[in-house]
Amino acid sequence: MQAYGLRDADPPFNDIDADIILRSSDKVDFHVHKLFLSKASPFFRDMVSLPQTNDSFPVDEARNGLFVLPLEEDASAIDMMLRFCYPRSCCPEEPHLDGFDDLKHAMQMASKYQLDVMERAVLLRLEVDPEVQHPERLYATAWALGLRDVVLAAAKLSLRHPRPVDEEFEEFDDIPATALIRFLDYRRRCVDAVVPIMTDFSWFHGNDIAEFLTKCSNMSCLDWNINVDNGVNSIKKWWWDYIETVKAELAVAPSKWAPAVPKLLSSAIEAAAVCPDCRASHMITPAMTFMCKRLSEEIELRISKVELKTPF
Repeated sequence: MQAYGLRDADPPFNDIDADIILRSSDKVDFHVHKLFLSKASPFFRDMVSLPQTNDSFPVDEARNGLFVLPLEEDASAIDMMLRFCYPRSCCPEEPHLDGFDDLKHAMQMASKYQLDVMERAVLLRLEVDPEVQHPERLYATAWALGLRDVVLAAAKLSLRHPRPVDEEFEEFDDIPATALIRFLDYRRRCVDAVVPIMTDFSWFHGNDIAEFLTKCSNMSCLDWNINVDNGVNSIKKWWWDYIETVKAELAVAPSKWAPAVPKLLSSAIEAAAVCPDCRASHMITPAMTFMCKRLSEEIELRISKVELKTPF
């Protein structure tokens, strides 16, 4: 008989062959398999290996012959967790980390239940999706949980925001002042590492694109009064304006995404089209695409060498 207020989870977590039940805080029962839980999590492996006798559990902690393990999380969080634990053959729908709340809950459960697969999923999302919201709050959450790799990934992602800590967030109540100081110091050192790229063109030489950006038969297109190193003595004005704008952007948001800000790219392309020689060459878009990629790679390389110290 189903107790009042309880309901079973949706497939695939209502399996009649299940050998344990996980009960959410909002009274949803997940009928699941110990094998999958124990393979995904040392926490669950130890939990399900404990002797499960009638004396070990109160009467209301067993249902239909299966022992019930009450969890503190709600049904939505447990459903997400189980989709990381189960193999794709049994649970074909990929788990989703759709926003800040999902990422925060995933980190908390990854730490609490020793779920490396969930921590890796959070890392992947932070590394590939520049649109993730509130990386500074994710940084604080990861610091409080001792998830070093996530701390570093969240700090790096926060670099694309000019003012990541300009208001109070509850997550910062859970970390020491040292964590915030190191976060801000990391940003400062990243700025120091990447801004010189825009005047040190050692990464710039040796390709047709560099030739296109530094030479033009239309002399009015070139700027000869530039201040760069490594032998570059002229550069197209529209390209130099783009470089200067990116430099200003990097001074407040030192991220590999800065060179590809749409408004910066469109302004440079429009300015380049004014020159009849540049326009006739059909090289403007390929040049911008290539140089944005090279700039981003160089920025990423230099940021990767900036250390953020943690006590864990």
